[in-house]
Amino acid sequence: MLPLIVAALLATPPDDLLSRLQAMGEVEIRGVVASTADGTTLTHKKLYDALAKARVVYVGETHNHPEHHEVQLHVLEGLYKRNHEIAIGMEMFPRPCQKAIDRYVKGETDVATFLRESNYATVWGYDFEFYRPLLDFAREHHLDVVALNAPQEIARKVSKSGLGALTKAERKQVAAEVDLTDEAHRERVLAELQSAHPIRDEKQLQRYYEGMVLWDETMAESVARYMDERGSDEVQFIVYAGRGHVEDRTGIPGRVHRRNDLPFLTVLPTEVEEPSKIEAKEIAEERGDYVWFTGPAPAPSLPISALNAEVRLEGERFVVTRVGRGAGRAAGLKLGDKLLRFDGQVIFDPIQVDKSLHKKSVYETSTLEVERKGKRVKLTIHAPI
Repeated sequence: MLPLIVAALLATPPDDLLSRLQAMGEVEIRGVVASTADGTTLTHKKLYDALAKARVVYVGETHNHPEHHEVQLHVLEGLYKRNHEIAIGMEMFPRPCQKAIDRYVKGETDVATFLRESNYATVWGYDFEFYRPLLDFAREHHLDVVALNAPQEIARKVSKSGLGALTKAERKQVAAEVDLTDEAHRERVLAELQSAHPIRDEKQLQRYYEGMVLWDETMAESVARYMDERGSDEVQFIVYAGRGHVEDRTGIPGRVHRRNDLPFLTVLPTEVEEPSKIEAKEIAEERGDYVWFTGPAPAPSLPISALNAEVRLEGERFVVTRVGRGAGRAAGLKLGDKLLRFDGQVIFDPIQVDKSLHKKSVYETSTLEVERKGKRVKLTIHAPI
């Protein structure tokens, strides 16, 4: 339930958000929705009414932010009340997962079978509970869910070697049309890359950009193809993807629009401190049509490259938040495991695990002790090759 101060804020006629917030001082704006067109707030009901007029709705996310996933479910529920002809598209699943998704949504498989058939831990790896409510809603209401993305191995190959390196067979698995001419999009994507992983090699930057565009184009083609095949003017398609694929209405939205010219709107969950002051100009600078304010993101995950895993500090322990294919998964490391000891030493910093494993020879093993569902479990880790 929204705090009373938010309810009062939303109950007032939408005028200048900045003047109202300044008059109220420090306010709780978590859960508030605002339009970037004029910097005004609107109720959730009015948001859903506005979104219902679009044929395609894009809802962004920060992948590990629980509140962003709550927003995504709220949008789905709100739009379904207005139109039962809803379809869902998800970045999280590459096209080869479609059969597994169909079986799960039809009620033919349980969660464990779905995770195995979709190879979820490898193709995505973030906590499945973030996405399960969307899939279960589709399962309950008999909605189509579309696997949008390109196969990971193909996208990685392009990022490493460029589009020209794909075989004819690989090329058939991704978008037929790949437009690399959007300079504004290129500048934004590469600026974000450089801020996190500075790269000076121009050819490498170009290959990386080709890989990112291939993702967007393949997802856009998947959306447009579904809408064309359904052939109904009543169907509304909701796309769930990371912010970077939705911002600025480029990424996926602009590329779908290029293919089918259907009206679309975007919603960007946006982190703010609470309580917080926010100015109308800050809303206008956001890169979506609507902004849904959430609390700050949880503590960032830290990589343990030798295990191909990520952990996050929760209380006094590091908790596993992602396990990819590698030494960690081979040893039986699971999401939610709390790291306790490595080779008998208490783990105070995940870096100590990384450094120790990288120093070992291929044939050496180590013992990683974790807490799992209240019990201590010892895992045997083989040094990565």
